[in-house]
Amino acid sequence: MNLWIYVGIAAGAVLLLMWMVAWCLTRMITHPRVRDPEEGADEVCTLMGVSRAQFEREHPSEPFEIVTEDGCTLRGSIMRRRVAPEDGRERVVILVHGYTACAAFGWKYADIFLELGFSCVLYDNRNHGRSDRRPTTMGPREAEDLVQVAEWVRGRFGDGCVLGLHGESMGASTVMLAAPRIPGLAFAVEDCGYSDLREELAHVCANRYHVPRVPFLAMASLIYRASSGVFLSGVSPRTAVAECGEIPMLFVHGEADDFVPTRMVYENYAAKEGKKEIFTVPGAGHAESVLVDREGYKGAVYRVLPHRA
Repeated sequence: MNLWIYVGIAAGAVLLLMWMVAWCLTRMITHPRVRDPEEGADEVCTLMGVSRAQFEREHPSEPFEIVTEDGCTLRGSIMRRRVAPEDGRERVVILVHGYTACAAFGWKYADIFLELGFSCVLYDNRNHGRSDRRPTTMGPREAEDLVQVAEWVRGRFGDGCVLGLHGESMGASTVMLAAPRIPGLAFAVEDCGYSDLREELAHVCANRYHVPRVPFLAMASLIYRASSGVFLSGVSPRTAVAECGEIPMLFVHGEADDFVPTRMVYENYAAKEGKKEIFTVPGAGHAESVLVDREGYKGAVYRVLPHRA
């Protein structure tokens, strides 16, 4: 009898340890260690090879706040276009940053769109930067926020504005998830976004933390659902992309990306029907494509813009 007690205690300890590992994996998603926005801005300017003082002087911006339907305040800024539109239609792109980053990481792309006549709307995702602290979901709630930001932009710039989206990493997957839900979207750019959250976490667990996907991902999925309302398997940007047939889309990925596997860009691209473009950059790691080949990046963005933009 004592033997079975010991077996039960051992089994319980193993199960508890497994749940603790799964809980830690989930906390990695929902409560990441995010960058300080000031340090993030300095980091981005270093990557771009410009001083922060110079960048902010040449790129004046105006702040804004949006309160989401669940009471989370998102904080961001607007950089106004440099070129007046000939047809009088405002052109606006919303730049969505990635996991642990902040709005300043959109600065890497702002010049490209400003030169093409777009105003840039940048904001900190929930739980990031200066926005309110709410659990990160790596896509589902961030996509709901983006839909609301897009509605706010149309109210600010007019229903007739040419509206596009650009996202990096988690922001790219957020863009793919939100795009089918934004009426009249002119274009969307996803840069190094994952195609499926469960598969992305399996990749990260195996390659960075050496944790097997079985049984930990199934356990983490149960815990994750409490924050996001869906299981990990329900977060599939490539499925959402299949509903974006009328939206011109650009798919970007660094060929040396070891965080989000490069194969995922081909999965997203294959799921998209209609007008689309793919641009992969040799030697570029995660979120480095625009830094490695800026002119090629700008050309790819230009080609995916609708004729009316």
